[in-house]
Amino acid sequence: MTRTATSAMLVLAGGRSQRMGRDKAWLPVGGQPALLHVLAAGRDAGLGCSVVVGSSGQSLPSLPPEATRVDDPVLRRHEGPLSGLAAGLCWLHARGIERTCLATCDALWMGPDHVRFVLEALAESAGGSEGWDAVVPVSEAGDPRVMHPLCGAVRVAAAAPAAQALVESGRRAARDLMITLHARRIDAGALPEPRVVEGCNTPEQWAAVVDALAGRAAMPPAVE
Repeated sequence: MTRTATSAMLVLAGGRSQRMGRDKAWLPVGGQPALLHVLAAGRDAGLGCSVVVGSSGQSLPSLPPEATRVDDPVLRRHEGPLSGLAAGLCWLHARGIERTCLATCDALWMGPDHVRFVLEALAESAGGSEGWDAVVPVSEAGDPRVMHPLCGAVRVAAAAPAAQALVESGRRAARDLMITLHARRIDAGALPEPRVVEGCNTPEQWAAVVDALAGRAAMPPAVE
Protein backbone atom coordinates (compact mmCIF):
# COMPACT_ATOMS: atom_id res chain seq x y z
CA MET A 1 0.00 0.00 0.00
CA THR A 2 1.31 3.46 -0.93
CA ARG A 3 0.01 5.48 1.98
CA THR A 4 1.14 8.85 0.67
CA ALA A 5 -0.85 8.42 -2.56
CA THR A 6 -4.00 6.63 -1.40
CA SER A 7 -4.49 7.37 2.30
CA ALA A 8 -5.08 10.39 4.50
CA MET A 9 -5.93 11.46 8.02
CA LEU A 10 -9.24 13.08 9.00
CA VAL A 11 -9.20 15.00 12.29
CA LEU A 12 -12.31 16.44 13.94
CA ALA A 13 -11.56 19.72 15.73
CA GLY A 14 -14.90 21.52 15.83
CA GLY A 15 -16.38 20.29 19.10
CA ARG A 16 -17.58 22.63 21.84
CA SER A 17 -15.14 21.25 24.47
CA GLN A 18 -17.73 22.03 27.15
CA ARG A 19 -16.29 19.75 29.84
CA MET A 20 -12.76 20.95 29.14
CA GLY A 21 -13.78 24.61 29.38
CA ARG A 22 -11.60 25.71 26.44
CA ASP A 23 -10.92 24.67 22.87
CA LYS A 24 -9.01 21.37 23.00
CA ALA A 25 -7.31 22.02 19.66
CA TRP A 26 -5.17 24.71 21.34
CA LEU A 27 -4.26 22.91 24.56
CA PRO A 28 -0.49 22.43 24.83
CA VAL A 29 1.16 19.03 24.68
CA GLY A 30 4.86 18.53 24.15
CA GLY A 31 5.37 22.19 23.31
CA GLN A 32 2.73 22.42 20.59
CA PRO A 33 -1.07 22.64 20.30
CA ALA A 34 -2.88 19.32 20.59
CA LEU A 35 -4.19 19.51 17.02
CA LEU A 36 -0.65 19.67 15.63
CA HIS A 37 0.41 16.82 17.94
CA VAL A 38 -2.31 14.62 16.40
CA LEU A 39 -1.55 15.69 12.83
CA ALA A 40 2.09 14.76 13.40
CA ALA A 41 1.01 11.13 13.84
CA GLY A 42 -0.25 11.10 10.25
CA ARG A 43 2.80 12.88 8.91
CA ASP A 44 5.17 10.51 10.72
CA ALA A 45 3.19 7.55 9.37
CA GLY A 46 4.00 8.73 5.85
CA LEU A 47 0.71 10.36 4.93
CA GLY A 48 0.94 13.27 2.53
CA CYS A 49 -2.60 14.54 3.09
CA SER A 50 -4.74 15.45 6.10
CA VAL A 51 -8.06 17.23 6.47
CA VAL A 52 -9.09 19.05 9.63
CA VAL A 53 -12.80 19.70 10.15
CA GLY A 54 -13.60 22.78 12.22
CA SER A 55 -16.62 24.97 12.87
CA SER A 56 -17.33 28.19 11.02
CA GLY A 57 -15.63 31.10 12.78
CA GLN A 58 -13.51 28.83 14.99
CA SER A 59 -9.88 29.81 15.52
CA LEU A 60 -7.48 26.92 14.95
CA PRO A 61 -3.67 26.69 15.06
CA SER A 62 -1.85 27.26 11.77
CA LEU A 63 -1.88 23.98 9.89
CA PRO A 64 1.15 22.28 8.29
CA PRO A 65 1.38 22.30 4.46
CA GLU A 66 -0.06 18.80 4.06
CA ALA A 67 -3.23 19.66 6.01
CA THR A 68 -6.36 21.41 4.73
CA ARG A 69 -9.16 22.89 6.80
CA VAL A 70 -12.80 22.18 5.97
CA ASP A 71 -15.67 23.57 8.05
CA ASP A 72 -18.96 21.97 8.97
CA PRO A 73 -21.87 23.52 7.05
CA VAL A 74 -23.14 26.48 9.08
CA LEU A 75 -26.61 24.95 9.40
CA ARG A 76 -25.09 21.83 11.02
CA ARG A 77 -22.67 23.61 13.36
CA HIS A 78 -22.20 21.63 16.60
CA GLU A 79 -24.63 18.91 15.53
CA GLY A 80 -22.20 16.17 16.50
CA PRO A 81 -19.23 14.28 15.09
CA LEU A 82 -21.09 12.59 12.23
CA SER A 83 -21.63 15.91 10.48
CA GLY A 84 -17.92 16.67 10.71
CA LEU A 85 -17.06 13.23 9.35
CA ALA A 86 -19.40 13.75 6.40
CA ALA A 87 -17.77 17.09 5.56
CA GLY A 88 -14.25 15.69 5.75
CA LEU A 89 -15.07 12.47 3.91
CA CYS A 90 -16.75 14.32 1.05
CA TRP A 91 -13.66 16.52 0.68
CA LEU A 92 -11.39 13.45 0.57
CA HIS A 93 -13.68 11.62 -1.84
CA ALA A 94 -13.59 14.52 -4.29
CA ARG A 95 -9.79 14.24 -4.33
CA GLY A 96 -9.63 10.51 -4.95
CA ILE A 97 -8.34 9.46 -1.52
CA GLU A 98 -9.11 5.78 -0.94
CA ARG A 99 -8.70 5.31 2.81
CA THR A 100 -8.54 7.58 5.84
CA CYS A 101 -7.63 7.19 9.49
CA LEU A 102 -10.15 8.95 11.73
CA ALA A 103 -9.11 11.01 14.75
CA THR A 104 -10.07 13.85 17.05
CA CYS A 105 -7.88 16.77 18.09
CA ASP A 106 -7.62 15.36 21.64
CA ALA A 107 -6.39 11.88 20.60
CA LEU A 108 -3.11 12.41 22.42
CA TRP A 109 -2.17 8.72 22.46
CA MET A 110 -2.44 8.45 18.67
CA GLY A 111 0.95 7.91 17.09
CA PRO A 112 2.25 6.83 13.68
CA ASP A 113 2.16 3.15 14.63
CA HIS A 114 -1.58 3.36 15.23
CA VAL A 115 -2.20 5.23 11.96
CA ARG A 116 -0.25 2.63 9.99
CA PHE A 117 -1.94 -0.24 11.86
CA VAL A 118 -5.54 0.73 11.11
CA LEU A 119 -4.86 1.76 7.50
CA GLU A 120 -2.98 -1.45 6.76
CA ALA A 121 -5.68 -3.52 8.47
CA LEU A 122 -8.26 -1.86 6.24
CA ALA A 123 -6.18 -2.32 3.07
CA GLU A 124 -5.71 -6.02 3.86
CA SER A 125 -9.41 -6.47 4.69
CA ALA A 126 -10.57 -4.80 1.48
CA GLY A 127 -8.93 -7.52 -0.58
CA GLY A 128 -10.61 -10.43 1.18
CA SER A 129 -13.92 -12.14 0.55
CA GLU A 130 -15.66 -10.02 3.20
CA GLY A 131 -14.91 -6.71 1.45
CA TRP A 132 -14.76 -4.62 4.63
CA ASP A 133 -15.46 -0.89 4.30
CA ALA A 134 -14.03 0.04 7.71
CA VAL A 135 -12.07 -1.14 10.70
CA VAL A 136 -13.14 -0.03 14.17
CA PRO A 137 -11.57 -0.76 17.57
CA VAL A 138 -13.95 -2.18 20.15
CA SER A 139 -13.52 -2.78 23.87
CA GLU A 140 -16.07 -5.61 23.92
CA ALA A 141 -16.71 -7.39 20.64
CA GLY A 142 -20.23 -7.09 19.33
CA ASP A 143 -21.40 -4.20 21.53
CA PRO A 144 -21.81 -0.94 19.55
CA ARG A 145 -21.79 1.08 22.77
CA VAL A 146 -18.08 0.41 23.19
CA MET A 147 -17.06 1.03 19.60
CA HIS A 148 -14.32 3.61 19.15
CA PRO A 149 -15.00 4.91 15.62
CA LEU A 150 -12.86 8.02 15.95
CA CYS A 151 -9.66 6.00 16.04
CA GLY A 152 -10.65 3.62 13.25
CA ALA A 153 -10.30 3.82 9.48
CA VAL A 154 -12.75 3.82 6.58
CA ARG A 155 -12.83 3.32 2.84
CA VAL A 156 -13.72 6.80 1.62
CA ALA A 157 -15.81 5.79 -1.41
CA ALA A 158 -18.20 3.87 0.82
CA ALA A 159 -18.07 6.09 3.91
CA ALA A 160 -18.62 9.50 2.30
CA PRO A 161 -22.10 8.84 0.86
CA ALA A 162 -23.08 6.77 3.89
CA ALA A 163 -22.14 9.55 6.31
CA GLN A 164 -23.96 12.17 4.26
CA ALA A 165 -27.13 10.06 4.12
CA LEU A 166 -27.03 9.46 7.87
CA VAL A 167 -26.62 13.17 8.61
CA GLU A 168 -29.53 14.04 6.35
CA SER A 169 -31.67 11.48 8.21
CA GLY A 170 -30.93 13.22 11.51
CA ARG A 171 -28.24 10.93 12.91
CA ARG A 172 -25.36 12.46 14.87
CA ALA A 173 -23.21 9.71 16.40
CA ALA A 174 -19.99 8.58 14.73
CA ARG A 175 -20.72 4.96 15.66
CA ASP A 176 -23.80 5.07 13.39
CA LEU A 177 -21.43 5.24 10.44
CA MET A 178 -19.56 2.12 11.54
CA ILE A 179 -22.82 0.27 12.16
CA THR A 180 -24.02 1.19 8.66
CA LEU A 181 -20.75 0.25 6.96
CA HIS A 182 -19.43 -3.29 6.67
CA ALA A 183 -16.91 -2.76 9.47
CA ARG A 184 -14.31 -5.19 10.73
CA ARG A 185 -14.06 -4.94 14.51
CA ILE A 186 -10.62 -5.07 16.13
CA ASP A 187 -10.00 -5.68 19.81
CA ALA A 188 -8.72 -2.40 21.25
CA GLY A 189 -6.23 -4.39 23.31
CA ALA A 190 -4.50 -5.46 20.09
CA LEU A 191 -3.75 -1.88 19.00
CA PRO A 192 -0.14 -0.66 19.12
CA GLU A 193 -1.21 1.76 21.87
CA PRO A 194 -4.47 0.56 23.50
CA ARG A 195 -4.84 3.86 25.38
CA VAL A 196 -5.67 5.60 22.09
CA VAL A 197 -9.35 4.81 22.74
CA GLU A 198 -9.42 6.65 26.06
CA GLY A 199 -11.30 9.93 26.31
CA CYS A 200 -9.65 13.22 27.20
CA ASN A 201 -12.53 15.53 28.03
CA THR A 202 -11.75 17.23 31.36
CA PRO A 203 -8.77 19.25 32.65
CA GLU A 204 -7.95 16.39 35.03
CA GLN A 205 -7.88 13.81 32.24
CA TRP A 206 -5.82 16.15 30.10
CA ALA A 207 -3.21 16.74 32.79
CA ALA A 208 -2.92 13.00 33.46
CA VAL A 209 -2.35 12.16 29.80
CA VAL A 210 0.15 14.98 29.25
CA ASP A 211 2.11 13.84 32.32
CA ALA A 212 2.07 10.24 31.10
CA LEU A 213 3.27 11.24 27.64
CA ALA A 214 6.06 13.34 29.14
CA GLY A 215 7.11 10.40 31.30
CA ARG A 216 7.17 8.07 28.33
CA ALA A 217 9.28 10.51 26.31
CA ALA A 218 11.76 10.75 29.17
CA MET A 219 12.26 6.96 29.41
CA PRO A 220 15.57 5.67 28.05
CA PRO A 221 15.33 3.39 24.99
CA ALA A 222 15.14 -0.32 25.69
CA VAL A 223 18.39 -2.23 25.46
CA GLU A 224 18.18 -5.14 23.03
